[in-house]
Amino acid sequence: MDLSQLPDITSLLVRPDNPPRDDLEGMDYARCAALHNYLIQYAWLAEGRPLATLNANSNFFTAFGDEAEAEACRPRLDPSLAAFLDTAMISPFPFDNPHEYLPFSVFAWGIDGPNRLFEEFTADIQDQPVDSLVRLYAVETGLSAVGSGGGVIYHQRFHCVAIFMHLDEYDCGFPVEGNPHVWNPLETLLTNWIDLIHIGKVVASPHKEPALFDVEKIGPWEWQPYSEAQVTMCVAEWDRLCQAIEARTSQLPNPPSLISPISRSDAPSLISPISGSDADNPEPLVASTVLDAASVPNPSFARAFLTRARRPQFCYIAPGLLLPPADSAGFVAAQPFSVLPRSKYTAPP
Repeated sequence: MDLSQLPDITSLLVRPDNPPRDDLEGMDYARCAALHNYLIQYAWLAEGRPLATLNANSNFFTAFGDEAEAEACRPRLDPSLAAFLDTAMISPFPFDNPHEYLPFSVFAWGIDGPNRLFEEFTADIQDQPVDSLVRLYAVETGLSAVGSGGGVIYHQRFHCVAIFMHLDEYDCGFPVEGNPHVWNPLETLLTNWIDLIHIGKVVASPHKEPALFDVEKIGPWEWQPYSEAQVTMCVAEWDRLCQAIEARTSQLPNPPSLISPISRSDAPSLISPISGSDADNPEPLVASTVLDAASVPNPSFARAFLTRARRPQFCYIAPGLLLPPADSAGFVAAQPFSVLPRSKYTAPP
């Protein structure tokens, strides 16, 4: 997949130093459309199709067959939302072979058609103004119940979106003023979906190729249980935590003993030595052979993290929270869910 064909959207992604604009009357439609189109183009390339074959002029007002029906929605739309729908591309729907359609993302099927654009029933139930709720994207039914009634809902009064995977979740988002954590600018939501791609949590490949982790693919999209970037970030944060605890412990008037708690019969020590290791070659938190003995899946996030994170010079991470045992017998004994009792007298934990 040649990512060099994709536009550079770095300056458009929402970041602490590049937040959503607050000087606009409505949606930042140019920014949102560019982020939306990036996802459309990404899926197109992942499917092995040249970008030159993607119709950049296919949008809400031209893609659904009845242009008059789509145009009839325009007077009911905020001008900024109408401008977004004018600019945001829509992947062509192959009516002769629907399975070839490329969903917009792993979360959303795509921009909804004119006949399902306005959430009139929900607006009435939630006491929202007429035409205020727009189902901007239909949710991907592979991740929610068929006919769930969910969607990415755009509020035309507040100019923000919320994603509801099922109609039962609407009560968690209304009133809007009382649930600000549920509603965000559209560019924030799209940035989050793009970030998941960039860190490898969501990947795209031709839809006929099997999924890497034997999970359901949504068109070309696959939601992976973890990514290499996530492991790397977690290991880095773990190292920062270890350094902070070790630095503070070393500054105590009477630093705890360096004797390993395993070798003592009295109360455990706060610090244990890193035997047979040095700063350049630290002992892992748990060795691969120990994880094998406990039947920890390979590959898995737990295995990747535990074998790459270093075993620090202390035993307690916090009150009551200890490091995992480094020996096979101790680690296996500490895994209560490896074997679940299933007799008629015992319920699994």
